[in-house]
Amino acid sequence: MTVKQIAITGLLVLIVGLLLGFVPGSAEGVPCGSPWSRDTAMIDAANRGADLGSALAGRGSSSVDYRAICGDALDGRGVFGGVLAGLGVLTLLGAALVNARQTTGVDNG
Repeated sequence: MTVKQIAITGLLVLIVGLLLGFVPGSAEGVPCGSPWSRDTAMIDAANRGADLGSALAGRGSSSVDYRAICGDALDGRGVFGGVLAGLGVLTLLGAALVNARQTTGVDNG
């Protein structure tokens, strides 16, 4: 692989990692936001709606916790996105260092 191909691969891995981290998702019909930027207002509104529905039905407080449900749905994707973004950055840095070493002709070995 050439340095340019490595840099393009690193850029693509970085973009995929950022997309995994910032693209919004939902769980059980509740918009949860993205793994790195949760929509806490919508999650709290869903929790209040579930509690209100249970209270009106005479069942007391709801046992549904949309904050935990959204966390379960998004946490794995956020970690995987972070790992991919980090690998993409490291690949780009490595390609830049190799390119700099090739263009200047510096060899410390």
